Amino acid sequence: MNALWKRLRAYWRNYVPVPLGSRAARQDPYPFYKELREVAPVHCVEKRRTWTVSRYKDVQQVLRCPDVYGSSGIAGNEPTLLGNDGSDHARVRKIVSRLFDPRHIASFEEPIRRLAHEHLDEMAARRQCEFMRDLAIPLPIKVMAILLDLDPCRSDDYYRWSQAFITDRVESLSADEESTRQDDLREMRAFVVEYVKRCRRSPEGGVLASEVIPFLTDEEARSLVELLFVAGQVTTRFLLGNIAVSLLREPNLMAALRADRSVIPAAVEEVLRISSPVLFVLRRADRDVTLAGQQVPGNAILRVLLGSANRTETKFTDADRFSLQRDSQGHLAFGTGPHFCLGASLARLEGKIVLETLLERLEVFEAREPLDQIEWDETNQHTRGPEQLKVNVRALE
Repeated sequence: MNALWKRLRAYWRNYVPVPLGSRAARQDPYPFYKELREVAPVHCVEKRRTWTVSRYKDVQQVLRCPDVYGSSGIAGNEPTLLGNDGSDHARVRKIVSRLFDPRHIASFEEPIRRLAHEHLDEMAARRQCEFMRDLAIPLPIKVMAILLDLDPCRSDDYYRWSQAFITDRVESLSADEESTRQDDLREMRAFVVEYVKRCRRSPEGGVLASEVIPFLTDEEARSLVELLFVAGQVTTRFLLGNIAVSLLREPNLMAALRADRSVIPAAVEEVLRISSPVLFVLRRADRDVTLAGQQVPGNAILRVLLGSANRTETKFTDADRFSLQRDSQGHLAFGTGPHFCLGASLARLEGKIVLETLLERLEVFEAREPLDQIEWDETNQHTRGPEQLKVNVRALE
């Protein structure tokens, strides 16, 4: 009987149907992640030769072992940094890290705070707002423009290009929509190529121009700028949106943060843990491996579920509950290992300042629609954040 049960359980672990690509999973993936963690922590999606990895310890192992689970040669992985391993990756990362030196990032605090207040001024004047359009989308774009020394007046173009770049539901686009997307991508590529040339002509134009681009080839520089250009907007946009959702969902959170401002950084970390802006990253098994008791063949693609790892109950007690008292250290929202997100400190700074500004400026911050009706952005399956967030706001007197 025990032998039969083991065979049945092994069968179930390999073939449990968890429709991660369905609309239900896109809108709320966490029940599906929980099922995977409990029944099939390393699960084979047979038709696509893809394996999902859902438990914290297994996700951590994959991310920390690039010699076994590589990033190169995977469609969608930017080839210079994200999709590169070993000495080539280390060389480029060391160069790019100059852009994210702590002293350089600290210099952004004042302009980020000024931008946050400007957006709150406009929101408070209107009282009825759409948080994503009015703050979460434009603020990271403007910060990215400062970081890269770009014209801030072209924010609409930067947003349009980044949306074209991250869209991965191409099969759902009409012929006209796909044609427009391709036009946007060509326009973005031409802009980036010219930007790299400008940096080489005028290296005094900031840290990227003076300390990064001169040490990269043209192709490396172009690829890197595209990554910074897009990632600097999108993941922080969803972090800010997820912070707002947490404030709306947790009725006592604003009062608790006002009572003790010192826990604001902890609140940002808990949002990152429980509502990871990046749901998963991709890796490739470089050889046949055994992971959590499962035989994973060489060359298989692994969908490494950061959002699931951060809700693993053996790592975070009562993991589906938001808690300011929780020690969220060790969450994997920014990954871990040699590919840990270089922009983590800037994203954290933006989240902290926006949360501080909301508390400082607003007496009322409430949803205009039921929170269970939030539509989550489906532009890219790797990321998660609200598409729209309609709120009422009232300024503190």
